[in-house]
Amino acid sequence: MDNNPKPTFESAFDKLNELTSALESGELSLKEMVESFEEAVKFSRFCLEQLDDAEKRIVKISESEDGIKEEPLD
Repeated sequence: MDNNPKPTFESAFDKLNELTSALESGELSLKEMVESFEEAVKFSRFCLEQLDDAEKRIVKISESEDGIKEEPLD
């Protein structure tokens, strides 16, 4: 992920799903499992950051003159 341009949330989430499936398959060598796990952690953190940013934007959009109206997202 580091050498490529920044992925979109959707592409990162798809890659995370691919890596998870590969890890769950039990068909990877130990070395491949560790490398896949490291890559999955990077994609997971990226996705979490993107979701956090989106939530902050939604809260900001919900601001009113009286302050912030924080409502749970369904």
